[in-house]
Amino acid sequence: MRGKTGGLNKITWFVLFLLTLQYVFGIIANLYVTIPYAVISPARTWSGLWATLNWSLAHSPPILAAHAGTGVLLVLITCAGTVRAFFMKGMVWRSAYTAGLLILLFAGYNGVMFLVSHGANVYSMWMSFAYIAVLAVFFGALYTAK
Repeated sequence: MRGKTGGLNKITWFVLFLLTLQYVFGIIANLYVTIPYAVISPARTWSGLWATLNWSLAHSPPILAAHAGTGVLLVLITCAGTVRAFFMKGMVWRSAYTAGLLILLFAGYNGVMFLVSHGANVYSMWMSFAYIAVLAVFFGALYTAK
C-alpha cells in the first residue's frame, strides 16, 4: 500500500467530488422532474426497492437517472474503499468508510422512498441530512488521518 493512507486520500477526494455532483443533480431533479405515478412499484419488499431503483436508472428523465447512477457509483466506490480500509492499520479509515457506507445506503433508501412516495419532502430532507453527515465523516477522516 502507498504511504500511511494506502491511496484512500485520493479515493476520498473523488467520493467528495461525486457527492457534490450528486447533490447538484438531486437539487435539479427535485425542482424540475415530475415523478409519474404509474411507473413505480411499491417499495415494501426488496424486489420493489430494486424495481424502483432499476426504473430510475433506465426509464426516468436524464437528470434523475444521473442522480441515481451517481448514487450507485458512490455506494460501489465506498464499498471498495471500505474493503481497502480494513486492510490498513488504524481505525480512522475503517470507521470513516464503514460509517460513510451506512450513511450512503440510508440516503439511497430514502431516495427510493422519495420516488415511491412521488416526492414526499421528508425523504428529500433525510437525503440532505445524510449528505451533510457523509461530508462530515469523510472530511473528518481526511483531517485526522495523516
